[in-house]
Amino acid sequence: MVVMISKSVKLPYNLAKGSEKNRFEQAANLNMQLFKSIKNKFSNSEISFYTLEEYIKKSLPEEINIEIFENFFATAQNPAKTNICIDETSFGKVCSGFRVFLPTKKDYSEMLDGSDTYIAFHEFRHFFDQICNPKITQRMLALQNKYMKKLPDVIDFFYKNIYTSQKFDKNNLNMVLQEFSRKYSNSENIDFLQFFRYIIKTEQNAFGDGYRFQTLMNKMLSLQNDNLLSAKAYNFSSKIRILEKNLSEQLCLARKNLK
Repeated sequence: MVVMISKSVKLPYNLAKGSEKNRFEQAANLNMQLFKSIKNKFSNSEISFYTLEEYIKKSLPEEINIEIFENFFATAQNPAKTNICIDETSFGKVCSGFRVFLPTKKDYSEMLDGSDTYIAFHEFRHFFDQICNPKITQRMLALQNKYMKKLPDVIDFFYKNIYTSQKFDKNNLNMVLQEFSRKYSNSENIDFLQFFRYIIKTEQNAFGDGYRFQTLMNKMLSLQNDNLLSAKAYNFSSKIRILEKNLSEQLCLARKNLK
């Protein structure tokens, strides 16, 4: 079943158009505008979720449905998350908004600590990337529905071999991707490689913004983050090139099969 994208989760075409690169640039600009608007709103190195939500909505040229909540299940590995809200309607499933879950230093405080700026702006970049790229968001949701049974294994492979900060070996990644491709059809490989590529690109964006804004906030609030990871730790750029090469090979095979 196709998941429809409502107006409350995307920017209109006249505001978000052009290539993928242009859309990502617009998302980056929105995240930068948000940071500039809230950087002086911290009190005692904290800012309320209410204020964050208020300024996110002020930064948007159109009304987008977004809510921020405390992440009571935050862990060191997974401190935050951004969920897409899916509503069941008489017309089918509709993507109606976003919920961002952020960590707090004290339960029920609904306050973001300045030392967690990188976490918040990592998630906000995901949010902006999605509202600027609604077709990709729709494609991702359709993929989850299409491969409901296969996707758990695919995602497990992704986290073990691609989205990891473990030592990167180009030859090894190429080898495991070749092994992975033998398990699936040509069309499935195209879908999964596009899925991997998109996630890695958006994670590269999110890590980059999180690191950049935390570095600025550290100077403003005299903070220190010893465990702050940059996008370089994940070798995203190299992995994107490898994924695109493998995807190109699968697309060539698909065109060959059509002849």
